[in-house]
Amino acid sequence: MERQNADLFLANYRMMLENKRLKKRVEQLREENQLLAANMEAQNGDSNNNAGPSSSANQQGSKKAGQEKKM
Repeated sequence: MERQNADLFLANYRMMLENKRLKKRVEQLREENQLLAANMEAQNGDSNNNAGPSSSANQQGSKKAGQEKKM
């Protein structure tokens, strides 16, 4: 009975670690998705308005997206 309890405890602990790892990955992907959506929206706005100010935001967002991919 003790052996079974220890096995279940270890399995539960591993699942909790995996869950934590997956939650962190979900957050990274969510942030990347938001950056990409903002970049797409800015690019669509640039092509419609031919305005320059939002293109600097695109460059900053692209740099950050590149950094996240390295992680």
